[in-house]
Amino acid sequence: MKKIIIDENNRLGSVVKYYRKKKKINSQELSKSIGKSGAYISQIENGHNKNPDYDTLKELFRKLGIAEENLETYLEALGFMSPAKIAEEKAAEEAWIERELELMNDPEYQKQLIERKIEEAEAYRISEQHHEYEDMIEKKIGEIKDRIDWFYMINPNEFGTVIENLHSLMMSMNDSPDNFRFLVSLFRKDLTKFNKDAKEHIISALKEGYEKSNTGWGERPSW
Repeated sequence: MKKIIIDENNRLGSVVKYYRKKKKINSQELSKSIGKSGAYISQIENGHNKNPDYDTLKELFRKLGIAEENLETYLEALGFMSPAKIAEEKAAEEAWIERELELMNDPEYQKQLIERKIEEAEAYRISEQHHEYEDMIEKKIGEIKDRIDWFYMINPNEFGTVIENLHSLMMSMNDSPDNFRFLVSLFRKDLTKFNKDAKEHIISALKEGYEKSNTGWGERPSW
């Protein structure tokens, strides 16, 4: 038996014709077996009757060999739903509409709806902000790496110490809230905007704090 070929403009007719030929029944015999006139099946197969009665279709597909438990599913796949299921879906839709109308007149529900919309808008704003922040971080990290590479190439001994100490401070922040607050506080302002005296004051304060920790300050950078 050839593989079924479905005509999308006449799906029902294609399927009926396929199974009829598979059962080796002529169209007139099949029509009469379901209590219809001799031309009934031909009209379906030729696409001239695209909306036959549901119960008639069930009987037709029984005659074509479709198992009883599969009839409704098979017919739904072809676009035909049982009257009972249509009524069920209509009742469910009407119940949903009625419930929605009740909710639209419920001040408490409306308040919750507005609050939920506000929360969703805020969540979306935060998400967009995070995406923008991630893009900015990725760009800044790339620029920092390029600049570090350049300074390290110029003076690896001196700037290598800077990199090591910066790395040590960054890695310690997981276990030390004080180090986290220190780094954030130190760079909360753009240090490049400070004049020479302010920068010297910061270095002096750092040196004093370092010496009080009894670890020694070491030599300051020469540039």
